[in-house]
Amino acid sequence: MITDIETIETRELHFKQAVLWKNHEILMDEKTLEDFMDYWTQETTHKREKTMLWEKRLETSAFDIGKRMAYWKRANPVKAGEGFLDYWSVGYDKKLGDTQKQMAYRKHLRGLGFIFTYSPGAGEVVTKGKQT
Repeated sequence: MITDIETIETRELHFKQAVLWKNHEILMDEKTLEDFMDYWTQETTHKREKTMLWEKRLETSAFDIGKRMAYWKRANPVKAGEGFLDYWSVGYDKKLGDTQKQMAYRKHLRGLGFIFTYSPGAGEVVTKGKQT
C-alpha cells in the first residue's frame, strides 16, 4: 500500500528530476537552482504533511517548469565570478552571516554605484546613484 508520504516523496523526486532536466536549457547556477527547488518543495507548518506549492498546479497546463525557472533566474541575478547579487537585499545581507562576506558584498555594490548612509531615524539607507 502506498502511503501519502511515499506519494509526496515520489512527486517531489519527479519534480526535482524535471527541474534538473530542464536546467540544461535554463542554465541556472547551483545555488539558484537549489533555492528554486527548496522554495517549490517546502514543508508546511504541519510536520507530518509535506505539501508542495506546485502540487495542485502541476497537473494544470498553467504550471510550466521551464517558464517558472526562467522567471526565477531573471528575478535572482547573480554576477558571474563573485557570486553576489547585483542589487541590495537586506535579507541576503543577513543570510551571508559572516562579516567578511557582508563587507565584500557591500564593496561589490559600491562598485556598482550603490551608496550606504546611516540616518538616526531610518537606520541604514541604501541608494543607487551619485552621492551629493
